[in-house]
Amino acid sequence: MTSIPNGRRILSSALGLTLLLGASGTAAAQSTAARSGSASATMEDSRRFLQIFIEDAAVVENGWIEGQVRYQDLSNDSDLLGIGPILAFSPVDGLEVGGRLSLLDVDFPGNNSESGLGDTTVYGKWQFFRNPVQFAVGAELFLPTGDEEKFLGTGEFDAAVFASVRKNLAEAYVTGHFGFRKNNDARVGGDLGPVIDLDGKTSIFLGGGVMFPLSDRFALSGELTVETERYEDSDSAVALTAGAYWFAGRGFSLRGGIGLGLDDGAPDVEVIFGAAWTF
Repeated sequence: MTSIPNGRRILSSALGLTLLLGASGTAAAQSTAARSGSASATMEDSRRFLQIFIEDAAVVENGWIEGQVRYQDLSNDSDLLGIGPILAFSPVDGLEVGGRLSLLDVDFPGNNSESGLGDTTVYGKWQFFRNPVQFAVGAELFLPTGDEEKFLGTGEFDAAVFASVRKNLAEAYVTGHFGFRKNNDARVGGDLGPVIDLDGKTSIFLGGGVMFPLSDRFALSGELTVETERYEDSDSAVALTAGAYWFAGRGFSLRGGIGLGLDDGAPDVEVIFGAAWTF
């Protein structure tokens, strides 16, 4: 394995990009709030879950731009730092489209590291029923933008479909989802050591979350996410995440949380922080 000293510089550039995207979102949020007299982030559906963001049955009112940082302590004694934006837009009522990308810096055992773009997720979902309970269906496409030879991606296109439900109560917001993901055969490694052949499987993923609005500006959340083995001889990914949401005003909110892996396919520990603008 080789060490890439430019990795931190790449991640610094990525953070600058996400802050620039956020600044653009802030201007848009202020403009929208001035026209409507209220900020959309005060609405129940703009309080989104950390892990269950794409699969949540809620849709954004107009747009969502978030710069997010994730640190993962992986079960194979590696550490991963990811920085990048989450984007979501609603071009028509009930439809949300968006994506997630990250620049990764991975520290492997033995003081070796690799940095670069990870795989990219794009998605679309349709909320076909809203009251009194929200229902949505959607699809995700995973683009092989990460270098599989450096273990930053799979090198293959994967796809998933899901269905989700959400109910906003006065005491809590509750969400749940169920889906299937087609994982293609992949070959990873080579630049860092022996090539590993992965036999892809169709995995099942599901999860649920509950969020407690403690005030108009602050909420606490808990999420459980599960995905069966994506490849032969791999492990399921089961994680429990506790999070917090704070609405700062004018479409700006801060989100953060800590996740604990309950199976070897999930990170042992994950720390998440995001700054989001809705408009």
